Amino acid sequence: MKAGQNLAPSVASDAPAAKPQNFFSRLTGVIFSPGETFAEIGRAPRVFVPLLSLVLLGAVAHFVVANRYGYENLIRKETARRCPESELRKLTRSLPP
Repeated sequence: MKAGQNLAPSVASDAPAAKPQNFFSRLTGVIFSPGETFAEIGRAPRVFVPLLSLVLLGAVAHFVVANRYGYENLIRKETARRCPESELRKLTRSLPP
């Protein structure tokens, strides 16, 4: 046996590198084949598209809530729920004009 000779089989060099999955393949893969998908995410992590999609989803949810319910209405309902009418009157009387 020669010095520096590797006896381990070279499995990784024989197999071609698998092409990384796109965002939608990973999204469906998390549900249907999570083991393979998370292993692939570990080999080639990419965060830009998932982060961008979360930001867009949050912006759409914000837009829908703001236009459907309105902030003033949401604040009024939450104030009425947390603070009884009698306490609210006391607070408004103590405010300077």
